[in-house]
Amino acid sequence: MKESLKNSELNLSQEAANLAAQLKLHNKSIAIAESLSGGLACSSLVSLPGISAYLKAGVVAYSEEAKASILAVDLDSLPERKVVSAKCAEAMLVGLEKLITTDLGLSLTGNAGPEASSGEAVGRVFIGARNGEKYLVREYNFSGNREEIRIKAVISAYRLILELLN
Repeated sequence: MKESLKNSELNLSQEAANLAAQLKLHNKSIAIAESLSGGLACSSLVSLPGISAYLKAGVVAYSEEAKASILAVDLDSLPERKVVSAKCAEAMLVGLEKLITTDLGLSLTGNAGPEASSGEAVGRVFIGARNGEKYLVREYNFSGNREEIRIKAVISAYRLILELLN
């Protein structure tokens, strides 16, 4: 394993612990809808003892079909039907909120590579965060290999929800 990937994984563990501490401090529950991260955001939190008091659900909706059937994302409402978009990240949050009631929500969609897909550059990611009725969606462009992009996306998602929380 490359040194940079080891450092990224260490950073991910630290960021997960920081988010867990803030969830506990503020007594907030969270649910996460993931696509490109494939469950990494939930898995990193689940590795921490006591997280079950705050992490209520995780959904991996990797395909377009899963986004539509599980999270009720209306693919026809997306610009050019692109799931790598701000509109999709927001729709994933809305769908997640309909599945389970939590204080906070996160969504991640994008292209982790290794090559461009549906015209979307490798590393292009949209992350959505929800705190109550307040929604925030940001676009990111990460570099690195597939695993590094996934880790960077999850770290950025944790930081985005903390921005809304604090």
